Amino acid sequence: MKIKYFVLLFLIFFVSLILFGCDPGSIGSSDYGTAQVRGYVLDVSTKVGIGDVSVLTTPSSDTLMTDIKGTFFIISYHLNSNPQDIMIITEKEGYKTGQTNITLNSDQTTDVTILMEHK
Repeated sequence: MKIKYFVLLFLIFFVSLILFGCDPGSIGSSDYGTAQVRGYVLDVSTKVGIGDVSVLTTPSSDTLMTDIKGTFFIISYHLNSNPQDIMIITEKEGYKTGQTNITLNSDQTTDVTILMEHK
């Protein structure tokens, strides 16, 4: 009788864990919101926007490309802390790699200008 009772309790526990358990992806994580970045990549000598520049972030998000005027926009950067410091790296053939550090805050847009120099 005790074994049947133990098995029944175990099955109830197991079924309730499956039905009402937490999302394993959320264990140990916190939601600090998102931030936006509006950026401009300019030639250091002419101050003219540079198109088709690869824009990367550290910690990483998707790789973006600047438009013909040298602008880019990160719509939803998920924060690991609030505020959070990130590095933005820009790369284009014929130019030295550009980089800058910025601080992002939840639900805010941060403007950044990155100057790139010819090799």
